[in-house]
Amino acid sequence: MTITIQRTFIKGEITEGHVTIDGQRICDTLENSFSCLAAGSYAVELVKCKQYARKMILVKTFAPRCADCPRMRFVFGNTRMPQPCPQLKPGNGIHNRHDGSIVVGTRSSLGCIIHPRNAFAALYDRIRKNVERGRVVTLEIKETLIEKKWTI
Repeated sequence: MTITIQRTFIKGEITEGHVTIDGQRICDTLENSFSCLAAGSYAVELVKCKQYARKMILVKTFAPRCADCPRMRFVFGNTRMPQPCPQLKPGNGIHNRHDGSIVVGTRSSLGCIIHPRNAFAALYDRIRKNVERGRVVTLEIKETLIEKKWTI
């Protein structure tokens, strides 16, 4: 199964896009422009995350597991939490997200996502079913940017 994210708009630290699977649009995405992943293809796994204490959708960039991840030894900002790995996760904004994560939901306005848990649950279910069937799940990020002149 291939999950495709098409980035459609960038302004400042906001990068918006759409998630499609087999040509069907599933949800919208938000990323922090200063820390988003480069366009390309990535493997996706369901891994129990130490930070969230549950299985999350991990985008494999450099470390296979949290135990082997060198980033888990570093502290990010003024918190005691380790700097997390890039993931597809629920949320309503991208401000102060510097981990390369991709927030999923339904776009309501520029830089704002609503119904993130519903979108995440639907995406998580599709990935989980494909993993249980033994299929490889990949994430493909494409930059098909449409230039928009909006003022905030």
